[in-house]
Amino acid sequence: MFLLKEVLLPLLFDRVYITIHTQNLINPYIKPYEFVLKVNVFFHENARIKEKRGGKGVMRKILFVMLLLSCGSLLLNAQVLGDVNQDQDIDIVDALLVAQYYVGLDPPGFFIDLADTNCDGSVDIIDALLIAQYYVGLVGEFPCGATPSPSPVPTDTGRDVFGITMLYPTLHGSPGWDSLHWNNGINRTLSYDIMSGNDPEDPTFWSEYRGSGTLTIDGNGMLIMGGSQPRIYINPYPGTGEANPEMFFKNVEVTVYYMRIGTDGANWGGCIIGTRSGPNGHSSWGDYCDATTYYARLRHDGNVDFYKELKHPDGDYVMHQAFWNGNPLPSNQWLGMKFCIYNIAGDSRVKLEMYVDRASSGANGGTWEKVIEFVDDGTWSVPASGCPYPENMPITEGGGVVMIRNTDAAEAHYKMFSVREIDVQ
Repeated sequence: MFLLKEVLLPLLFDRVYITIHTQNLINPYIKPYEFVLKVNVFFHENARIKEKRGGKGVMRKILFVMLLLSCGSLLLNAQVLGDVNQDQDIDIVDALLVAQYYVGLDPPGFFIDLADTNCDGSVDIIDALLIAQYYVGLVGEFPCGATPSPSPVPTDTGRDVFGITMLYPTLHGSPGWDSLHWNNGINRTLSYDIMSGNDPEDPTFWSEYRGSGTLTIDGNGMLIMGGSQPRIYINPYPGTGEANPEMFFKNVEVTVYYMRIGTDGANWGGCIIGTRSGPNGHSSWGDYCDATTYYARLRHDGNVDFYKELKHPDGDYVMHQAFWNGNPLPSNQWLGMKFCIYNIAGDSRVKLEMYVDRASSGANGGTWEKVIEFVDDGTWSVPASGCPYPENMPITEGGGVVMIRNTDAAEAHYKMFSVREIDVQ
């Protein structure tokens, strides 16, 4: 009855008044609770105005509302755009989540790629108002269309070679990479050499040591990495070449388990996964404009974020937030991390998702929780001076290389590392 009396009836009585009033709500400094308060006050005021004007046509409109209520679930379930919390229902909660995102609150469970309902390339209060109007029946579809292509929904699609849950299915016929050969009983230390940094026991010969530090594989499934800037690349390009890769990693699900040893290391170091990197974009003999990397960072200081680098060594982060209740990343504990990245919107935008398994150590496939997500829609700018692309370029292609890196940690352990090209269709 509250929905009928306080929301639907007042809105259906006068669409012109709604349009004028919603324009007055467009305020870049509005807070979510102010938005709710103003909308509720407006509903009451509008109802009183209609009582003074008389009830002509009220029964017809009530019948129309009843029809909407009876058919609402069918209509809303047919929609994808606007359902920003993916609960299979487009309602006022979705509108409020968009409003919260707009004012910088980063609401949990918010799918940003479903929020741009007018397709203007940004998510703002207009999108929230469109969802609210859709909810009460003032619009039958959004300016973008009623049924745009949704982002894939991560589900348990089976287990990888280590028995870890795969959130997205592997692209058919696509060769992936995994660290199963770390468990072959052969202890070895990889030496950095421009021509021979590869792991000789890797059957693909794609994994190689880069950066500065030490990389030791214990032969029992674990990589021990430490130093000022140690990195392990999954680089399918032959030798030091930049052409004809045996595999090109673009839309991927990268998984690894990480253990911090001790409490040293840079605050921004930790379990750092990079994707879409150029094979030599971070090397002195390469072109720094080829760095083109998205990073997901489970940081030593207990925060998480995404970092974008177009031209080495400069970049910037988004979605920076505390993950361990203000505490640093724990030591001597296995933490699982997944970085899922894939193109959306006709390959014009890039979706980034980060998942963490806090404590299971991979038991029963791991216990995965999404901690942050973001869509690079061309509004995320980072330095790119002198490069043949703009500073706001989404990395929709990149260089096809995946890496793990750390900074100033004397020792860190890694296991069950895998890279899979995923099917996002």
